[in-house]
Amino acid sequence: MRTLLRFVLVAAAGVLAVASVSSAAEAPVRGPKVVRLSGPVVALALDGSRVAYGAVVPKTGGDAVFVWNLRTGTTTRVGSQLAHKGEVEELAIAGSRVAWYMGGGGNTESDDYLFSNSVLKPKERLVAMDVRYGEDCGSIGVRCPGKWVRGVVASGNRLLVNRWRTKSSGEITQAGLYTLSGTRFKLVATGAGTVEAVAADPQRVVALHPDRSIGLYSARGKALFDVTPAAQAERVALSGRNLVVLEPGGKLALYDARTGALRRNFTLHGNPDLLLGQALAVKGNVVVYSTPARFAKNTAGESIVRTSAIRALNLSTGKDRPVGQLPGHIILARINSVGLVYSNSELGPYRLAFLPFREVMAAVS
Repeated sequence: MRTLLRFVLVAAAGVLAVASVSSAAEAPVRGPKVVRLSGPVVALALDGSRVAYGAVVPKTGGDAVFVWNLRTGTTTRVGSQLAHKGEVEELAIAGSRVAWYMGGGGNTESDDYLFSNSVLKPKERLVAMDVRYGEDCGSIGVRCPGKWVRGVVASGNRLLVNRWRTKSSGEITQAGLYTLSGTRFKLVATGAGTVEAVAADPQRVVALHPDRSIGLYSARGKALFDVTPAAQAERVALSGRNLVVLEPGGKLALYDARTGALRRNFTLHGNPDLLLGQALAVKGNVVVYSTPARFAKNTAGESIVRTSAIRALNLSTGKDRPVGQLPGHIILARINSVGLVYSNSELGPYRLAFLPFREVMAAVS
């Protein structure tokens, strides 16, 4: 389904031009800085003033990985769409180092590729490659037996990744969480509970398990606790004492990241039935999430999203305000002490936006 959607996206993107990142970075301080892109962003990461993103390149239909320096306004390509015919699905940046996972395959094949690079001395490297074969591999399901490499996240100045095996029964074996330094792995934690890393802060790592329960690990690999949400976790984010879980139906559960205790539930804005993958990120007591803001009828008379909003929610007070919007649907967002970055998908026009954190905080203070 994603491959079909990407084909439509690339075809629609052919008429668009790429704007200069430098000129976008020179926009006025107040309000978002917006970069125009020729294809959709498919993966997004943020560390300090560096924004890493994977985007479809319409000319080839493949993906490339870029780093946008918010301080200097420059952009650097660190991953080529020619590296492999897969799709960038996970991306992390720690300082000047970037790592990303590309997935591919066919009817009876599932492929994992892990790449890394440096913004300062770009040299793209294929770090690991695992290929699985079998009748259960076309859907890239957990019952596909063989080796896996995924779960790419950043924790402080470290890049982390999961490696594991599955049996034909779907049982996870030989699982571990590793730090990635150049092309070398160093074991941090072992066990099926480490699979699969989806979020991290400088002190801890969050793993979303195949049964959709959530495990928290310390930076040194100690298992802290597990959380089982009331409903399937669709997105998870972590910052300080706040572990937030997006559940179906526009519900947000707030857990204490020190104890695992459920602290509060929120009902988010927007019609959850119209969300096609909702963005979620957290910094301190501020959560950002996306929601459809404006709708229109297409030629078939169906309601479609024309504009999507990014909203900020103060976890302490419950104050919830819109802080930006983009055409189509916002499906990716990241936030730190520097600011908020978010991007849209659907049929474009494609945008990548940045809003300083002080403006996000001011909206919900």
